[in-house]
Amino acid sequence: MVGVQFYSILSDTVLNNLIPNVLDSLLDFHLSLLRRLRQRRAESPMMTTVSDIVLDEFSNGPFTHAALAAYTTFCQHKDRSSHNYEVLMSKNSRFRKYFESVEGDPRYKERSFKYSLLLVAQRPTKYTILLDQLSKQEGSEFREEAFKAFEAMKSFVKRLDNNLAIMELHRRWDHIQSNLDRSSSGRYLDEKFSYEDLTHICKEDQRMILCIGQVQMKNVKEDRFDSVLMLLFDDILAFLQQKGGKYYFYNQSNHDCVIAVQSLLIRQVPRQTSLMIVVVDRKKSDMLEVMFNTKTDLTHWLHAFTSGKERPIVKVRWARPQQ
Repeated sequence: MVGVQFYSILSDTVLNNLIPNVLDSLLDFHLSLLRRLRQRRAESPMMTTVSDIVLDEFSNGPFTHAALAAYTTFCQHKDRSSHNYEVLMSKNSRFRKYFESVEGDPRYKERSFKYSLLLVAQRPTKYTILLDQLSKQEGSEFREEAFKAFEAMKSFVKRLDNNLAIMELHRRWDHIQSNLDRSSSGRYLDEKFSYEDLTHICKEDQRMILCIGQVQMKNVKEDRFDSVLMLLFDDILAFLQQKGGKYYFYNQSNHDCVIAVQSLLIRQVPRQTSLMIVVVDRKKSDMLEVMFNTKTDLTHWLHAFTSGKERPIVKVRWARPQQ
């Protein structure tokens, strides 16, 4: 992007929309690692280990947290960057001529803009492969240090994956909120639970989304299975249904579509990809069965429910005072 800046082809705002301003942080991180490796080599032509350097740079180096944040932002915006590139190529003649010139240069063969995006986004997945090769060259006396370095790299990549998963979860919830019918309402302990109750924002105590997924639920009244969106928050479990591009509270028979998390007991159905959700509340007890498409989905939700139950007890948040 240096050339785009040098020739003032794009404004700073458009450029930041094309590529997030995080590349300096990634350069700092990798150059710091490279400088220390070169310094170690300069100290002796026969290096005995580099695992200590890798461990330090990936666990608590001066640029570790900045690099993690930069990778998160870059990967989150990769698809948007690719789309913006296509738009600029079709509508901005100066931009198109510049990139046609650069990508036609033999020095940058197979280094197109989109390929470079993918190269940066996939780099974290290559770290452990690189370290695996390095560790084979180290002596047995450094095996423990090499293992710690490998675990530090794995932790770095896992934290990145978790960051991206959380951002994608919030993106999905934002989309659902924007398409949730404002006139729709459900039931919580046989009381009305509205759009405002579900989506209200309290700066001091915000509702936190933990998991979103599609499940199948038996509609006893209609004698069929319905596709239902299940949303787990830190205080409630909610069920929605999509119709005509809009989301509505999923109301059926005597079941509430909003349940307090702390009143839930989760039981796995043997030899099936199903969970029994048991509601234990002095005001209203209930039992629901939800079915998942795959065992992977089932395992994911079991983990989500376990994590949700292990959190500090959170009372159900309401947008208005309850009588």
